[in-house]
Amino acid sequence: MLIFRRYPLWIGLLLLWILLILLGITFGICGLIALFWGVSARISIGKNMVRNGAMKIEENVKSLFDLKDWTEGNSFNLVIANSLSAFNGVEGGLWDNEQGFIAYSYPTYEGSLKLDVPAAEKNRIVTLALESLKKGNLY
Repeated sequence: MLIFRRYPLWIGLLLLWILLILLGITFGICGLIALFWGVSARISIGKNMVRNGAMKIEENVKSLFDLKDWTEGNSFNLVIANSLSAFNGVEGGLWDNEQGFIAYSYPTYEGSLKLDVPAAEKNRIVTLALESLKKGNLY
């Protein structure tokens, strides 16, 4: 029994390879789109966490000053730690143009409560704080 083909075998295989390449490109583009959407969503969530953490710090510091028995012995570090403890991975502090860091805390740090400014990141944090003050971006 003879089977007659309309096209040679190499043309069918070539078309199959072209189809596979097009499918690969399509899935690759879809994967990149999904990746970028996921990354932008994470960035947005991170920005909201930082903004909410800053507002919580502001609220807690204001309430600390409203206390009638407030003394210098009260630690801003603990106020910041309390404010940021609900925001996993967020660290923050209080900055003054003249004094520099007033307080710093990283309450969700793996291990014990971290209250010291990281030396490796200190210059970057100072630069960002000064830029924020210059632009008026307090959060």
